[in-house]
Amino acid sequence: MNVKILPLFLLISGMLHAQLQQKVDALAIAAEMQAGQLVFIAKDLNTGKTLASHDTQKRISPASTLKILTCYAAMDILGADHVFVTKVGASGKVNADGVLIGDLIIEAGGDPALESDDFMKEYGNGSPIAAQVMASLKARGIRSIQGNIIIDESIYSGEDIPDEWTWQDMGNYYAAGAHAFTYKENMFVAELQSTEQIGAVTRLRSVKPDQAGITFINEVTGAAIRGDEAYFYGAPGSKVMRLHGKIPLGEQSFTVKGAMPDPATSFKSELSSMFEKTGIKGLGMETESKVAKDIMGSTMVEEYLVLESPRLESLIAHTLMESDNLYAEHFLRQISRAKKGNGSTADGLEKLMEWCKEKGLNTGSITVKDGSGLSRGNAVTAEFMVALLERLSKETYFEAFKNGLPVAGRSGSMNRMGKGTSIEGKLWAKSGYIEGARGYVGYVLKGGSYTAFCMLAEDYLFSPTAMRLKMEEVMVEMGE
Repeated sequence: MNVKILPLFLLISGMLHAQLQQKVDALAIAAEMQAGQLVFIAKDLNTGKTLASHDTQKRISPASTLKILTCYAAMDILGADHVFVTKVGASGKVNADGVLIGDLIIEAGGDPALESDDFMKEYGNGSPIAAQVMASLKARGIRSIQGNIIIDESIYSGEDIPDEWTWQDMGNYYAAGAHAFTYKENMFVAELQSTEQIGAVTRLRSVKPDQAGITFINEVTGAAIRGDEAYFYGAPGSKVMRLHGKIPLGEQSFTVKGAMPDPATSFKSELSSMFEKTGIKGLGMETESKVAKDIMGSTMVEEYLVLESPRLESLIAHTLMESDNLYAEHFLRQISRAKKGNGSTADGLEKLMEWCKEKGLNTGSITVKDGSGLSRGNAVTAEFMVALLERLSKETYFEAFKNGLPVAGRSGSMNRMGKGTSIEGKLWAKSGYIEGARGYVGYVLKGGSYTAFCMLAEDYLFSPTAMRLKMEEVMVEMGE
């Protein structure tokens, strides 16, 4: 009888894989998972072997892990060096008296990072965009403007938020619309003051930057709580925004972040205030936006200021690290602009699916409704997500992309995960969380080779913290 003796490393490897499978199975059959579902797959990208799996073809919400798909497609289609350009200029000339005979035009470029705190220093001299516009006018001796301020947002078409975002999300900073003219990440800050009386309505002290033309109805009350439970109701283009919920008692300056309904009008208000302070007069000074140039009847004949975004590679790293929904939605619209010329979310989704097929990915089992993962209508399979990761690992820009992901025990949403374990500094993953759904998708480096993994769960009865800890245990096992 021939007896085959397996090498020791193969025996150990098999035992470790079995332990990983046991850990996954134990989570899947936990009492708190009986009403929900867990999908999982871990694949060694060197050997192509599946190390452990569970319900790999079941459809489930990806939450923010979907950003890997959108960012990968944007990097591939637009290129790592791509920049978004905003131009400021005029439709006429300046006469001897310093009067601009024409309109001041701002051509929006769909730049998500314009006047973002994280990228401010990379635009011109690093000062606020309105200040740079003013400096460009002064440099040309402009003392008054005969025409209007026109903010041309015609590079995008359709609605500024995806169709299936909920009323519960709209109005809040994390669901800001991807307007062609975006600045300050389309976010404003409301300052509230509460008394020591439970249930007393708070006072809305200020809103910055100014949201010109918007009426705020504040119904936030003080409560015996420790954190922020206040939220906005509103949508792009809304003229009324409602503020509901609770904040802690005795707060003199409690801030709540909301989404600008109309960033172009907000910027115009800021610019107009600067005109008044610096003595530049406007004879028209009305704004027009979302209007095609042929309808506007005004074309830029001279450029005053050109503002370029950081490279796309940097913006993608920010999006993955901060899980920024606004940037992801811009990338989707920019894909549409590059492929179809219209910058619409609907066409961006269509082109995204075409791109997946070109990459050899099976789209038959997935549904994608937005670029960020905020929509509850999104659904993927673990099998699809790992196939996506495997394809990404073959790209020349893989290392740059991977290094933009949060790192276990080191950065982003993975900062607290796996500290002091085998995965610290060796696991890169995009996390995802919306109510009732949580997941992690990424790579583990072990023994010089990468394992791609996808772990998603929804409708579980664990608390959010307990679910996170259970998933952390599985990820640590992958690194053992």
